Amino acid sequence: MEQFPNLTVIDVTDILEQVRAVVDKLSRAVEAMFVLALAAGVLVLWAALAATRDERLFDVGLMRALGASRQQVTRVVLAELLWLGALAGLLAALGAMGIGALAAAKLFNLPWSLNPWLLPLAWLVAWW
Repeated sequence: MEQFPNLTVIDVTDILEQVRAVVDKLSRAVEAMFVLALAAGVLVLWAALAATRDERLFDVGLMRALGASRQQVTRVVLAELLWLGALAGLLAALGAMGIGALAAAKLFNLPWSLNPWLLPLAWLVAWW
């Protein structure tokens, strides 16, 4: 220090700890927002299914009156719900990609690149 009087010494470990603490809080906030968005999505899906329950019961009654077997009715209802889940998963993946691109570009000044596996993966998860 005596040889270099203009030199300022900064303890980098304190700065890194503060940065880590801020990033940790930010990641917890993002996780909390994800959980809230997921809960809201589940509630909306449940409400949509509950709202159309009477229509499905009417359709099932009509199919049974026209001679459809229980197995055929089960297949039709499962196919309808699978398509609904797949469409919801696809829309959720597109929305997440859009929000991620917006956050990357506007908040973090990062280049955004399309991951080609996201949409097929969302489709497979929705069918599973």
